[in-house]
Amino acid sequence: MEENTVNIAYGISLMMKKHGKLSQAKASKRFKQFLSEIEPFISEDEFWEMTEIENSLQIMESEEFEAWKRIASQYYVTRAV
Repeated sequence: MEENTVNIAYGISLMMKKHGKLSQAKASKRFKQFLSEIEPFISEDEFWEMTEIENSLQIMESEEFEAWKRIASQYYVTRAV
C-alpha cells in the first residue's frame, strides 16, 4: 500500500473511533479542523501531506469514501474499546 493510502485509512479509522458513524462531509470538516490544530506542531512536508489527504476527502465520490471506511474497519480499530 502507498503511504498516502495508509494515512487515509488510518485517519478515517481514528475519526470513526472517536465519533462513531461518519459521513464524508463530517470527515472532511473534522480533518480540516484537526489539520489547523496540529499545523504549528508539524513540519512543512507533513502539513502538505496532510493537506493532500484533506483534499482527497473533499473530492472523492461517496462510494469511494464508503470503501475507505470498510478498509479502515478491516485494518484498524474503529470503535472505542
